[in-house]
Amino acid sequence: MAEKASRKELEAIATKMHLAKSKTAADAAYYKSEAETQANQQKLTKEFVALETFKLATQNAQLYFGDALPSVFLNGNQLPVGETQTSR
Repeated sequence: MAEKASRKELEAIATKMHLAKSKTAADAAYYKSEAETQANQQKLTKEFVALETFKLATQNAQLYFGDALPSVFLNGNQLPVGETQTSR
């Protein structure tokens, strides 16, 4: 009888330990998430957004050189370089 009681007590202790570990892990994850959220809110300023926008815009920018290139990129209603439009 005493052996069964001690086994139940050990199981109860093991269950409490597991519950405490799980609660600690959940609390740590919550604290980490809250700290990250607060840091991101402080970092999100107009200057930071402008910087990130500039970085993304320049990341895929390509420069083309040459005289013939403007006529390649202009559609039919725009004039190539060197020509002028006369008023009608």
